[in-house]
Amino acid sequence: MNFGSKNLPALLCLRILMMGYSFTRALILARPSLNRNSASTPYIASPSCLWSKLSDEEVTFDKNSSLTFTADLIISSDPLPDRTTQQEVAVFLLQPEIRNHLVSSGGTRHVREVPRDTEFDVLWNKCCDREYGAENKPEPDDTILVADNVIQFPGLQLTNEVYNGVKRVVDPSTGLPTYKFFLIGEERSISGLPPVVYMFNTLTGANKKKSNSLETQAVAISTFRVTKNGGGSLLFTFEVSFRIVLVFPALLLKILPLSKEKTESQGSASVSHTLSKSVEDSIKSLYDTFLIQNPQRKAKEAQSASVD
Repeated sequence: MNFGSKNLPALLCLRILMMGYSFTRALILARPSLNRNSASTPYIASPSCLWSKLSDEEVTFDKNSSLTFTADLIISSDPLPDRTTQQEVAVFLLQPEIRNHLVSSGGTRHVREVPRDTEFDVLWNKCCDREYGAENKPEPDDTILVADNVIQFPGLQLTNEVYNGVKRVVDPSTGLPTYKFFLIGEERSISGLPPVVYMFNTLTGANKKKSNSLETQAVAISTFRVTKNGGGSLLFTFEVSFRIVLVFPALLLKILPLSKEKTESQGSASVSHTLSKSVEDSIKSLYDTFLIQNPQRKAKEAQSASVD
């Protein structure tokens, strides 16, 4: 899925990175191992000095640490207008452009379908073996969607392409189409200030990643389905589950102003907030598009609202 998070791995790393990056502006680290010229003089860790010290070949990162961020959400639209039929909803959801719209964060990101090939199948199968389960492995009718995004951050520009494996199934409870989106890979290009790029690559593992590899550290499953409320009205509903474990040199954790637990808690809250807004935007945009394509329902909804 790609609700901006799904540029979420990148956004999380950027936020963590800048927490530490700005913190080092005033931080004094008494680390003799980094100060080769003096065993006792405190080392003033300005961003530029930190970059030169961390990139020194004598410094080894033999101990790793990790941060885990998670989010689980269920978000539904307003009820569809009264007397909306399941046939109308089915015809609407079976359009390829509507399927693509579901991962475009409300139409704010360019989404395209790419041909399935052996590389994508291998990537998808690996993700299923590791996280998603054998029942979600690729089948002949499944598709690959790519969502593009450019993220601007102080000292850094990140261009991100997120690859989603897509399954369309029929919900037995409603007989309507259900879409499942699985994050299976991502591709990034990064430019900016050397210390910021270096720390970002270290946080994300990009400095150890093969240049042609699409593998991602994140796990994300999004399910879009049509549900019913207590009154029997139809709703558009998204269920999202996201997790990422960032593994990086333990030394970098020491430049963060917060504890590991506090960083994980705040990071997970940030994930939930970002996901919530993106999913809500997608749901609202989808709802509005349905009304535009079904003007008779829009008229009935307006008439009902005027009566109320």
